[in-house]
Amino acid sequence: MNFGIKVKQLRAEKKLSVRKLAAYAGLSKTTISEIENNIVTNPTRDTIERLAKALDIPAGLLLEENETLQNLSENLYGEAEFKGSLNNLSKDEKINMLKEIMVQEPKVFYEATPKKSYIGPLTPNEYAALSAYLDIYRKSKEE
Repeated sequence: MNFGIKVKQLRAEKKLSVRKLAAYAGLSKTTISEIENNIVTNPTRDTIERLAKALDIPAGLLLEENETLQNLSENLYGEAEFKGSLNNLSKDEKINMLKEIMVQEPKVFYEATPKKSYIGPLTPNEYAALSAYLDIYRKSKEE
């Protein structure tokens, strides 16, 4: 997923208008619009950090930086309880799946603080969605 689409998706999930996101990030509405429409495809680090803060996610996750994703996945792995067939997966398989989920749906399975720490357990709906996703992933690996 490209950067502009990810910003637009996160903004929509937060139910923020372009105007509100711009205000929270200290950026212009034009800048937000240009990023979301892929007119600006390589924003500055400062812009990325401002957007991440305004969207309440780690900048590294917004950029899909592997080290950040790995750390967050490992933290989530430590908090999650894997049941049923999910127990048959190796630790690395579970962490890699969590990483994939965070790239695709960065706010679904965790809440990130400014210190990039995982807080709170999964809700029953989130756990059910994660379990279903992991079952599908496991089956795809068996084929």
